[in-house]
Amino acid sequence: MEIKVVTRSKDKRELIHAVAIVFADILNIKNSTYTLVIGTTPGLTKALKMNGAICQLGPKSLVIWIDSRLSMDQLFITLAHEMVHVKQYAKGQLKVKTNRLGKPTFTWLGKKYSGNYCTLPWEIEAFSRERVLANQVACIVHG
Repeated sequence: MEIKVVTRSKDKRELIHAVAIVFADILNIKNSTYTLVIGTTPGLTKALKMNGAICQLGPKSLVIWIDSRLSMDQLFITLAHEMVHVKQYAKGQLKVKTNRLGKPTFTWLGKKYSGNYCTLPWEIEAFSRERVLANQVACIVHG
């Protein structure tokens, strides 16, 4: 998987890149043919009530946006959550298509879904794995 990080701070860019590589390795997607761009932007949490988001730009291209004002711990947790979604796309578990009107349809493991964000199976997986993944990286960083 090719991973590019776009952020102002060189140190933050290198840290996010290194952490994303570790997550890709843990999630068994480091050899994926997907390209992933990770960007940071201030005020995402305040404006959209979310710390991060992912979207598919093309058949093998994804972008993650993360609020640049998050604490380091919250950044790791948010990146872990979004990387679970990267895994879901890369392994064909989650598919999102948009109709002519721009309305998305979600398919999880071959079944179409809609409904409450917190009850969607791909979100349940991402929430259940985010802290475990973030803790694995913290253990690597802190020895």
